[in-house]
Amino acid sequence: MKTILIAEFKQETNTFIAGHTTLEDFMARNLLVGDEILPYFQGNKNEIGAFISVLSKRDDILIIPSVAANALPGPIVKRNVYDYVRALLLEDIQKAEALDGILLSFHGAMVVEGIEDPEGSLLEDIRYIVGDTIPICISMDFHANITKKMAENSTLMFPFRRYPHIDMYESGVCAAEAMLGILDGKIQPVMRTKKLHILCPLITSDEEPYIDFLNAATAFEEDNDVISVSVSAGFPYADISAGGMCVIVQTNGNPAKAEQIAKTLTNMIDEAKHQLQLNIIPPAQAVEIAIAQEGTTVLADVVDNPGAGSPGDATEILHELIRQGAQNAIFATMYDPQVAEQAAKAGPGATIQVSLGGKSDPRVGPSVIANAYVKSVSDGIFPNKEVMSHGVLNHLGTTAVMVIDGVTVIVASNRYQPWDPEVFRANGIEPTETSIIVLKSSIHYRAAFGKFATTMIAVNAPNVWTLDLQDLGIKNCRRPIYPLDKE
Repeated sequence: MKTILIAEFKQETNTFIAGHTTLEDFMARNLLVGDEILPYFQGNKNEIGAFISVLSKRDDILIIPSVAANALPGPIVKRNVYDYVRALLLEDIQKAEALDGILLSFHGAMVVEGIEDPEGSLLEDIRYIVGDTIPICISMDFHANITKKMAENSTLMFPFRRYPHIDMYESGVCAAEAMLGILDGKIQPVMRTKKLHILCPLITSDEEPYIDFLNAATAFEEDNDVISVSVSAGFPYADISAGGMCVIVQTNGNPAKAEQIAKTLTNMIDEAKHQLQLNIIPPAQAVEIAIAQEGTTVLADVVDNPGAGSPGDATEILHELIRQGAQNAIFATMYDPQVAEQAAKAGPGATIQVSLGGKSDPRVGPSVIANAYVKSVSDGIFPNKEVMSHGVLNHLGTTAVMVIDGVTVIVASNRYQPWDPEVFRANGIEPTETSIIVLKSSIHYRAAFGKFATTMIAVNAPNVWTLDLQDLGIKNCRRPIYPLDKE
């Protein structure tokens, strides 16, 4: 019998957002310990769900569930959160008898008060306890900032390859299957990482040049000695010294091949770095285009994406829809617990005067002052039904559907990135029958909404931070680095 401990500790930190991510923020998504973990994640199409699925197929594997902590992206994580999760995990590792392996689900772009590289520091602590021989395999996010400590203290790392993250489950499967291969003596793990002096903006992996990187990586994997080849985009909005892109090559006992592939792929990416560009337009132009279009147009409020740590209550696109008289338009989601509660008290069928959004910071735009018809109120709980995180429950808190001058707005009590059309369908709205859909999402929406949208437009609306790396105010990243330093 082989014993494998599994755990999760995930949060993507945007260091340009004020405030802190607290223990309560983790509890709002999931903060589970021990025996709570297996039934909660069983059947979920995410990394922990994949660990459980793969390992459960083997009668000779004992799973020790430790801790599963996951918070919505946001500002720097409070130190007490890190200390709490670290203590739980290290205690479980220390008390485990005859531990054979550790599977971890990390994001890779977390920043904690006083700790720039919390995942690397935690791995260092784990490695100190278990020694050099026990394998530690990790699933990670596409935007992981791979650090020296992460690479030195893990055995194999499997970041998502796709953005939108439609391969979260597959990343977990790869990590779990690699772990079994190591324990069965079939894999002699070799990992090589190579950092690039490139900060990559939030661009999709489905278009050039990134799709070319992925195609090259996949071609390398046709070699029987190659376990995986990955390109981690990094998350430049977590301003740390080790920010930036990274190539990860993993082979079965062949270090020379890992070195050569890493060098080749790194050179390819470096030559294409000038193509790593954002293409976003201002709200007035975007709404004008959407109104003129036939079919369904998605307007993505890419900066006010809670999935990148933003407040979720920016108002400029909603203001513009009202100014230009947009009809048959739907909007998800406006974070405003005050208005959601106001609507809940009034009840469906009521018309109330609201001051909607624009409360987090003056830079997100003024509140929308209007009469709003309350169409429905719900508890905001619904499952994802598309491929990304299929089966995972969303908790939006008290949620109201309101109609303001022809625009149907979903108002939520919790910040939320709407990448699954179920956010509308769970609230009685069929998105395929609408003309304009506004989503507070950067890229993830493309996977599901791209199946029926005629046009998808990235909109650059005012917010507390900017996607433009040149204007962001990056201070801590190592230099020189592109595009802050041109060559």
